[in-house]
Amino acid sequence: MAAARRVSSLTRALGFAAALLGCGGDEPPAPTPPAVSCETRVWARCEAGATPRIVGDFTGERPVAMDAAVEEWCTWAGELAPGEHAYAIELDGRRAPDPRRPLTVFVRDEERTLVDTPDCAAPALVIDAATVTAAGIELRARFLSAGRAPAALAAVEAPPGFEARWDARTGELVAALAAPEPGKRRVALTATDSLGRQARAEASVFVGGRHEGWSDAIVYQALTDRLRDGDGRALAPPQTPGRRAGGTLDGVRRALPEIEALGATAVWLSPVYMNPTGLFEGRDGRSYEGYHGYWPKASREVDPAIGGVRALRELVADAHGRGLRVLADLVPNHVHEEHPRFAAGGGDASFHLTGACVCGAPACDWGARILDCWFAPYLPDVRLEAPAEMRAARDDAVFWMREFDLDGARIDAVPMMPRASTRYLARGLRDHAGLRDQTLVMGEVFTGPGDGGVESIRYFLGPDTLDSAFDFPLMWAARDALAGAVGLDAVEAVLAYEERAWAGSGTLPARILGNHDTPRVASVVAGDAGGDPWLAPAAQPEDADVLARVWLGHALILTLPGVPVLYQGDEIALAGAGDPDNRRVMPDLAAVSPARLALRSRVAELAKLRACSPALRRGDRSPLVSSRRALAYARREGQEEAIILLSTESSPSAISLSREGAYVDALSGESFTLPAAVPMARLSARVLLRHGDPCARR
Repeated sequence: MAAARRVSSLTRALGFAAALLGCGGDEPPAPTPPAVSCETRVWARCEAGATPRIVGDFTGERPVAMDAAVEEWCTWAGELAPGEHAYAIELDGRRAPDPRRPLTVFVRDEERTLVDTPDCAAPALVIDAATVTAAGIELRARFLSAGRAPAALAAVEAPPGFEARWDARTGELVAALAAPEPGKRRVALTATDSLGRQARAEASVFVGGRHEGWSDAIVYQALTDRLRDGDGRALAPPQTPGRRAGGTLDGVRRALPEIEALGATAVWLSPVYMNPTGLFEGRDGRSYEGYHGYWPKASREVDPAIGGVRALRELVADAHGRGLRVLADLVPNHVHEEHPRFAAGGGDASFHLTGACVCGAPACDWGARILDCWFAPYLPDVRLEAPAEMRAARDDAVFWMREFDLDGARIDAVPMMPRASTRYLARGLRDHAGLRDQTLVMGEVFTGPGDGGVESIRYFLGPDTLDSAFDFPLMWAARDALAGAVGLDAVEAVLAYEERAWAGSGTLPARILGNHDTPRVASVVAGDAGGDPWLAPAAQPEDADVLARVWLGHALILTLPGVPVLYQGDEIALAGAGDPDNRRVMPDLAAVSPARLALRSRVAELAKLRACSPALRRGDRSPLVSSRRALAYARREGQEEAIILLSTESSPSAISLSREGAYVDALSGESFTLPAAVPMARLSARVLLRHGDPCARR
């Protein structure tokens, strides 16, 4: 009871009412709160003439008939040992995972439902929410008594400076810290019951960040080897497009002021894994180094070529001090042949070896073999259907979050892995974060254009899978519209289809104009993206119309719902044909033309406007106008509204709006009374805010 007296004394000293505490060394024992459940229950629909059966490790792999319960439902219930268990539901001789539980695992190549059973002989502590403001941090949690031998909540321990209070009857508790220092912190809470058993929970919270939640984020994609050298200076082009340029994590750290000034709130780092040294033949027959990080030679080592452990720690600390989050780039699908797990001879149990083929080679169709083909002959494809490999991928991911205090992850090559492994990895990342909204799981689901691409992404969305996926279908449509190949109405058609297809998934689409795998948007708009990336690199566009169209692309992705992702260099319309020409070194800004620097300033201005306006960050989208050369939509959040207008007309025009009220164009300062035909300059954008909106007077 000594611990209970200490905490009780602390909370009384801090002015909490004793009636709210429900604890204390001299008070009578409190009633026990809700308990950890000792029962696992499975439901399945009963069908006439066929009783569903459950089969799993806990039934000794023997199918067991489920009991009739209510109406058309059958059920099975039992107390399982703590830990992971896998089962399937069998009906008419056919087995399938339980559709009511999303996590699955493979048992002898059969996909089964995965349940993680808590230890009901021990209490549990769950952190439900964190409220973070400049005034303080407040964490809300629930204590669950042990299912066996329940006991009252007796004490709560929080980090120094936190005030703690709790209700012994409900198990609800609050830990608060006033006037916290800016930055990220890991908060651990420990609850002790009257029998001395403890439960612990941790959560990461960010104080003074440049965004409140991930729906507010703007992500900057940093290709480490191509950004800056260790002193922050511009890099010389590599000896060949496939060689290292010498960029480092220290270089990224020194570029943070530029990234911050652009309005970004998070930095996505290219993979930091140890990569092999030397040259390897690419799919095009040319020689490449592992400068990009996507050839993991060691899954838990930082490549010394980019600065090693010290540099990564310092980069993350500096970013957090500026209020910027940092995203890792995780590569669970494959390893390099020099990786210890492959070199040790894991065989078919760990890698897809039998019948192995290189993706896209003759008799190795991407679509038919996407789950087992290899990116290259030296990149073995991991058999993530194997539970041990699935756990290893999760544990590796959590290692990077825990060891380097990272804030989320971009997962490479999602369609090349079983969806079960992506869900399992995502759950591991969220469990480590402690609070779902404090981490971001962003997936690369590379697709082509059109409805098929939208449906491909849809397969991986939902509350138990990705928080965000790169919106390739919109990217393709936007590029075509900016280049004049299609109209802006094609962009609206993609948006409308996505909104229907992804409704209810909770996803935050990652809006992009391009990335390190696609030709640069500036070169696409200029019509110069199709040349050989080695022999005919794209020319750097300076044409005013090209820059204006690139600006319209940025205006689109920065005003749509979701998470805008800016690929390093797109803010200055950097040129590039296909890979590797699209991975040029980032030039010294002092050497960039005034017109391209003006583009960068306009992008930064709009990013800051988005940060100011709740409607632009979180508002629902309503289409207003859609034609070949005009697009308008509204964003509304509560009483806040923004109207976005885009025009690809090559001469002055107007967009007629039926909305009513007084508005201000936050980009130009002009005022308009609607309804009206709003004048548009050639190749221009407007963001109309209601008159009096403080964001219009930044």
